[in-house]
Amino acid sequence: MKKIKLFLLAIVVGISLLASQVYSQWSFVGFVTGAGQFPSISVYGPNSLVIAGGPAAGTPAVFKSTNGGTSFTAITGTGITLDVFCVWAVDDNTVYVGDGGNPGGTTGGNAKVYKTTNGGTLWTIILSTGGTAGFINGIVFSKVNSQIGIAQSDPPAGSGVYWIAKTTNNGTTWVTEAPTGSGSASAQNSVFCIDAQFYGFGLNSAPARVGVTANGGTSWTYATVT
Repeated sequence: MKKIKLFLLAIVVGISLLASQVYSQWSFVGFVTGAGQFPSISVYGPNSLVIAGGPAAGTPAVFKSTNGGTSFTAITGTGITLDVFCVWAVDDNTVYVGDGGNPGGTTGGNAKVYKTTNGGTLWTIILSTGGTAGFINGIVFSKVNSQIGIAQSDPPAGSGVYWIAKTTNNGTTWVTEAPTGSGSASAQNSVFCIDAQFYGFGLNSAPARVGVTANGGTSWTYATVT
C-alpha cells in the first residue's frame, strides 16, 4: 500500500512540475493601444504578427510587430475607410483585412476586403459583398497550400445565403459563391480553410452550428455543436 501511495505521489508531483514548466513558457511581452473592443490577430512568423481593429466605430487601425509583440508600428496607411474585424498577414508586405460594412459593424453593409502589398502604406479594396448587411467575418489561407484562401461574410441581404470568396492563386483573383443553407449571421473569426475542397465557418446562432463543405462548395453540411 505504501508503494502504491508513493507511486501516486510521484505521478502527482511529476504532473505538477510538467504543468509548471509548460505554463512558465508564457510571459507578457507588450501591448498595443487603439485596436478597439474587437481586435483580430494574425501571426505569420516566429516573431511577426499583425493586429487589426479600430479605436472607434468607423476608425480603422492596423498594427504590426516584428519582435514578438514587444513593440508595434501602425500600418493603417490610406485606403481603409471603416474599422476592421478580421486580418490575415502573409508576410511583412502583404496583409488582408475585412470590415463590418458600416461604422462599428452594427448592422452591416456593403462590406469590403482590403489588401496591402507594401506593408500598409496603401490599402486597396479587392472584394465587396454588395447589399446592406454584409460583414466580413474572416479571411483565411490554407496552411497546406498557401495559394488557396477564402473570405467569408454574413448574408449581404440580411438573411438568406451566406457569402464566400475563394482564391486558388494566392489572392490574385477571387471567385464568389453562395453556400447552400441560410441564416442571418455568422461568427467573427470562425472561418477555416484546409484546402480548395474543405473549408467552412461558424454560424452565430443558437444552438451553435458549423457550416462545412468537403467538395469545394458544391454542397454544404451544417452540424450543431454540442
